[in-house]
Amino acid sequence: MLEDLRKRFQELKNKGERSFTAYAKAYSLLWNRCLKFQAQCNLETDYGHIHEQNKLWAKKVIDELEYYSAYR
Repeated sequence: MLEDLRKRFQELKNKGERSFTAYAKAYSLLWNRCLKFQAQCNLETDYGHIHEQNKLWAKKVIDELEYYSAYR
């Protein structure tokens, strides 16, 4: 997800885009993807009450954090 945002910001920059709205829209698309990810987690884990599913989602989140740690 983050590399998509960085790529999109770079594309906007390379095109000479100076509008805050263009960058905000790119960010908004990423944020919506994050919200969907969270909603799916809540659905599949019943907000953390299904412990086995919760473990699987914890692993997914850790994997995502490790993958994106290069973008800090």
